Amino acid sequence: MNKWLGKGIRLVFLAVLIATMAQPARAQMIGSDPVVQPFCAVFKSPELKVAAELMCEGRLLRTFAGFANERVAFAKMLPMIAVECGEPGAFFDRTKGTIFVCYELGRVVLERIAREAGSGANAQPQFAAGAFFFLFAHELGHAAIHLHRLPVQGREEDAADQIAMLLLTDMADKNREAAPSWASGAHWFVSNRRLFYAPGHFSAEPQPDPQRQLDLACWIYGSDPARYAALAQDAKLPAARAQRCPEEFRQMANAARGMLSSHLKR
Repeated sequence: MNKWLGKGIRLVFLAVLIATMAQPARAQMIGSDPVVQPFCAVFKSPELKVAAELMCEGRLLRTFAGFANERVAFAKMLPMIAVECGEPGAFFDRTKGTIFVCYELGRVVLERIAREAGSGANAQPQFAAGAFFFLFAHELGHAAIHLHRLPVQGREEDAADQIAMLLLTDMADKNREAAPSWASGAHWFVSNRRLFYAPGHFSAEPQPDPQRQLDLACWIYGSDPARYAALAQDAKLPAARAQRCPEEFRQMANAARGMLSSHLKR
């Protein structure tokens, strides 16, 4: 990592740290009673320090888990562990019933944001938070599908995206000021996701589909057109499609609620 890039990552991290009012959280379980439990594992590589601090001491993992516990009920504890994996990735392990988020993935995401930090929304600290929140929500979607054997029509990846969008739009309603930047970060992550993962993590997944990226932009925009007008423009949503997005969001949200059914707390 060159000197400028390392400095850029740290600036992004420090901004997010301040924005989320960080409190120390060491390599231990965070929280006590709620079912979705974030853990922060120790790591050896010094190159992972910034990403680990962001997810753990920066409270991104804690913040997301706290919201998830307000919104979704699980039959048993669901660990969400930030850990050194040896390669970038994030996944729900069906055999262990655990979500793993690799520090290496966090590092790659922050490196790319640092490269692009010279323009627009990418320079905002909440943009990075939105990328991570989408990642966490998508993996929570996979966990919900398997732990509760949810009825899924079509591809599981699409169903996990729908659950993630339902959770994130609800989460954004609680933080309206940060919501547009969160949304931009989430869409940016989806548009670039294959750049962040080690080969093989998506070996069974089709190549990125521009239509899928437009779908996510449409759902976000449709949830609140006034709030997310800039995202629609950045994502180049055709005007005719944008008019349909509120209805498409309602259909998507109803489908996600239908999958989650009795597991939604409200």
